Amino acid sequence: MTFETNRRRMLALLGTGILGASVSSCGHANVTPPAMGDGATTHLSLHISDAQGNALNLEALRRIQSNGKGEVGYDDALLDAKTLEVIAVGPLYQDEGGAIGIDVPTGRECTLTMSWPTSHGYSALMADLPASGEHDLLELAARTLHERQPERLQQATAKGFKGADEAGKLRASAQQSLDACSKAQSWTERGRLANSALESAAGAQLSLDRALAAQAPQDAVIGVTFTRVPTSAEVAAALAPAAPEAASGRYRPVS
Repeated sequence: MTFETNRRRMLALLGTGILGASVSSCGHANVTPPAMGDGATTHLSLHISDAQGNALNLEALRRIQSNGKGEVGYDDALLDAKTLEVIAVGPLYQDEGGAIGIDVPTGRECTLTMSWPTSHGYSALMADLPASGEHDLLELAARTLHERQPERLQQATAKGFKGADEAGKLRASAQQSLDACSKAQSWTERGRLANSALESAAGAQLSLDRALAAQAPQDAVIGVTFTRVPTSAEVAAALAPAAPEAASGRYRPVS
């Protein structure tokens, strides 16, 4: 017996609270995405383009997302923005006018994640979604990453870490592209700028990661133990203001 370990299947299992063995012959197509329930949803229309600003439909997105591997690489998922709990797996669909649609629970802060490449390789793109409207997906991802970097950059700069200056320059480039996105007159122009912003933001993040990692002891080892999906009560306790982990600002539970 062998086990399937593709990211989409793991997201589906985590979303339903089940993490166990599965026979590989069952196949990816047999994984049922967790439903969002009977609550109200709000529609968002997402544009995504290549580096030249050429619009990509869902088929093209899937091809890039999976690196040409097909369904096994379709790993888009809708997450709770605070807890990273999986709300739905495979939420994207072809929308009107060539855009890509997604429906999110009304009144709930959500993040879209999926595999996406930059010049640094593939990584898990994370895009915090607005409550409604029409948006450029890569711009959202760039803004999400860019807005989470200032504190780490300030720490690295204050301590004179090597690589902090490079991260600062790349962040300035990302900010310039994001500012231009807001003034773009077409989705083509906005898409081109969004790609540039994401490239710079990803480069800045890589520089920050390297700068901070270089300060760790040479024999340091990071260990991760996967046990089980936390219960709703445990997630609530972890997010409560009185919780030591939450108070430190350094703990973000992942289900």
